[in-house]
Amino acid sequence: MPPVLLGADKLKHIAAFAALAGLARLGWPGLRIWLLVLVLMAHGAFIEIVQGSPILGRETSLADLGADAVGIVMGLASAWLWVRVRRT
Repeated sequence: MPPVLLGADKLKHIAAFAALAGLARLGWPGLRIWLLVLVLMAHGAFIEIVQGSPILGRETSLADLGADAVGIVMGLASAWLWVRVRRT
């Protein structure tokens, strides 16, 4: 099946990583953003590497990793906005 730019799979990746990033940022506000991004991107890369295992019968996708990155940015932006709105 050919990859779809914004199919359900990519939207699930975006939603999952947005939730992870947003909750991590709100839960650990003192954690450096670059470290949070690094850990979450490493997690996304690990998922893709595992999916490439012949045992699972799936394949890796750089588009999935890109969707993870979009989700991370959206989650961090949402957390920033949440904190900003709560202060007012």
